[in-house]
Amino acid sequence: MPSVLFFAADIGPKLTLEPLARRFSATVTDQLPHSSDLYRALVVGTSTSESGLETELYARAWARRSGIPIVAIEDYVGNCRFGMRDALGNEADPDYIVAESDFSRRFYVRAGFPAERVSVLPSIRYDSYRDLPPASLYRGRQASGVLWAGQPERGMGQVALGWLAPWLRRHGKKLYFRAHPRDSAYAEGLWHEWLGRHRLRWEDCTQWDWPEVWAAPLGLVATAFSSVAVDAGFRGIPTLHILHPRHVRDRLAQGRGPVRPGVVASGAAPATSNPLDHALLMRHLGAKRLRRSSRCFARVYGGSAPIIDALETLLKDIISNSQDFPVAF
Repeated sequence: MPSVLFFAADIGPKLTLEPLARRFSATVTDQLPHSSDLYRALVVGTSTSESGLETELYARAWARRSGIPIVAIEDYVGNCRFGMRDALGNEADPDYIVAESDFSRRFYVRAGFPAERVSVLPSIRYDSYRDLPPASLYRGRQASGVLWAGQPERGMGQVALGWLAPWLRRHGKKLYFRAHPRDSAYAEGLWHEWLGRHRLRWEDCTQWDWPEVWAAPLGLVATAFSSVAVDAGFRGIPTLHILHPRHVRDRLAQGRGPVRPGVVASGAAPATSNPLDHALLMRHLGAKRLRRSSRCFARVYGGSAPIIDALETLLKDIISNSQDFPVAF
């Protein structure tokens, strides 16, 4: 088995790489070794935090200097950055990107990345769901609970959830609130004050283990954008993406990623498009719309074979053909 360095900084990318690292008898790290002599490739995450992006750019530049191929595996659509240099001015683009969907691949190609260097494989994070029977998104919609899946960007969640709050109150929905691990407003206690001020019936599930979260009576997941939408889809729980607020759209544009999450663009999840969509929410969650979303979800994320087998084969092929990649400078 060739030696591969698995490198990621943020939590999401680490979780994405961990199953593959175990296949190579390795672990995911955010520290570079003293020498690259033992390694045949760098598999790197696609962190988006300022510190995470800087750390991974440094690792990519290290691999470029060492003459080993760089494979970036995205943990969320559009997260892989290229056309960038590290703090010392060294070129640090990946040689290969593994995208989770055709939508994501098209995004990278339109942005200028070579099409032949982008492979499409659904995220191995969801391999554990592939043995489960297909779940219709219509199943859970009658449950009264709504899970809020937060974002790290300060202020975005307050705008998006603030729009949804009147609908939650009007329909007597209980909110299960889950802050993003990097949400500074939650760490400072500001969310508790905000939720109380909006008179919501809510419970904080930020510290719960995920099996406990999914055991709650959830009929809907609400978010601006989150990979939790895919986890929910495998469980038959629809996700509403609140995309119309300007603060959300501006943040998505600033991140250089798609202005619509891939799960929305593929038709697998509904999204708001204007402030008047309160009146259309029940239509978004109606049986006909959800059956169509279920079909789209199955097309994009379905399949019974573990993706990790294909990803392991792809990585070994890249290593065996590493002479095709840029040499060290």
